[in-house]
Amino acid sequence: MFNVMQDFQGIGSEALLIGWALVLLLVGVLKKGSHYIWMTLSMVTILALGISLVVMPHSGGAALEGVSLFFGSLEISSLTQSMKGFYLLMALFVIGSIGYGFSSLEDKRTEYLSLFLFSVVGGSLLFSANDFMVVFIALEISSFSIYIMIALWAEGKHAAEAALKYFMTGGLASAFLLLGIAFVYGQCGSMQFGVIAQTFQALIGEGMGLATLSYVGIVMIIGALCCKLAVAPFHMWSPDVYVGSSPPVLVLLGTLPKIAIVSLLMLLLRGPFAAIMPHLQLLISILAIVSMLWGGVGALMQTNFRRLVAYSTVLHMGFVLLGMLTLGTLGLESFHYTIVYTLSFIGLMGFVGHLEHQGEQLETLEGFNGLAKRFPFHALCISMLFFSMAGIPPLAGFFAKFIVLKVALTAGNYSVVFAAIISSILGAAYALRIVRNIYFHSAPEILPTRSRIQGDVLFVLSNSVTYLAASLILFFVFYFIFFGGVISLG
Repeated sequence: MFNVMQDFQGIGSEALLIGWALVLLLVGVLKKGSHYIWMTLSMVTILALGISLVVMPHSGGAALEGVSLFFGSLEISSLTQSMKGFYLLMALFVIGSIGYGFSSLEDKRTEYLSLFLFSVVGGSLLFSANDFMVVFIALEISSFSIYIMIALWAEGKHAAEAALKYFMTGGLASAFLLLGIAFVYGQCGSMQFGVIAQTFQALIGEGMGLATLSYVGIVMIIGALCCKLAVAPFHMWSPDVYVGSSPPVLVLLGTLPKIAIVSLLMLLLRGPFAAIMPHLQLLISILAIVSMLWGGVGALMQTNFRRLVAYSTVLHMGFVLLGMLTLGTLGLESFHYTIVYTLSFIGLMGFVGHLEHQGEQLETLEGFNGLAKRFPFHALCISMLFFSMAGIPPLAGFFAKFIVLKVALTAGNYSVVFAAIISSILGAAYALRIVRNIYFHSAPEILPTRSRIQGDVLFVLSNSVTYLAASLILFFVFYFIFFGGVISLG
């Protein structure tokens, strides 16, 4: 009985979120048209409670350090709990940024919010996963929730196309992931990370090496995860899906799954695949170079804002891979960069979504013309977020890029660093292009209607304060307190 209680104590935050998701489904059946303000507040409260269950010492931190749960399928450590805490905090910011859109969902609010929680739970389980079967199930829980959400919140004419393309590409990636897991299982006889790590280490230590199918399986696993991250050349789905998704769904799609998958990939390279990490460095370097350059050139050629953001994501995922070239300081560089990118993405798409909700036509880059004259505060925040994502000092994005470049230089990957510098120049170019439109181009002759501003003033103001507060927390706390100690270790 004690072990059962300990197991459920270790997944207390996930159990809480699943329970509330089921409650929301029941509320949706019994009571239609629930007020979106109370729905938002309930989600904020539940996510805050979930964070507290992760970070409080008596419920999953120090008390359960290094403990295996559910027959070794899950494993809890201070590192995974810390990363999970940041993940749930980003989920809280996502809910805050999409609150404006709940008023347009009508009778679909509870379904959307329950799917959101299921997606969060799927990603949260990846932080503690110690078995490839758990990895597969958790990824599918998260992915299927997003498939439905894209089609459910169908505001644009391309929504059905986006949902179908994301489903087909995600299904293909899942198939490759499962086949890769089968190949690894064929040599190790187990899907648990610890057994796989010991088997690989023993084979390499004895000079036998791994079977060819094992290498093929590992490459397929990494390729499947890179597909879900939109790393080039596995990114072909992202521009069309970004265009077809509604702004609130896009905020989720571009943030939380990426944090969870980056953390999973980092833990795989530090755990079961650590013995063959020297053989994987070349693969990771090639993927990083291709992703950074392809994303930068692709973004620079776009006139559609959503497609530009999609290619920008491809570029940033290349930088994320840079932090995985060495084990370095616990391999936290990639996670650190992903958090910075996620917060910038939430702020950027949150402001753009607010403006579109108020009548602005921001589908193309020309829609940003003269935005500073109509919405000066929003224009300033969007410009600063773009500059941060481009790596302009002294904003947070600059320090994130500096850290991953330091890792690449330490590993002696000078060609990757050169490609990263070129891609940073490309990123600054398309960021300046948008800022130029915002401040130096005249506004369109026909101004957009603003019939819905009055009803959403509360959400606009609250989310603006949220983004500014989040930026301050990120800069002063995350860099100088949390990551400052990690830099000193390197």
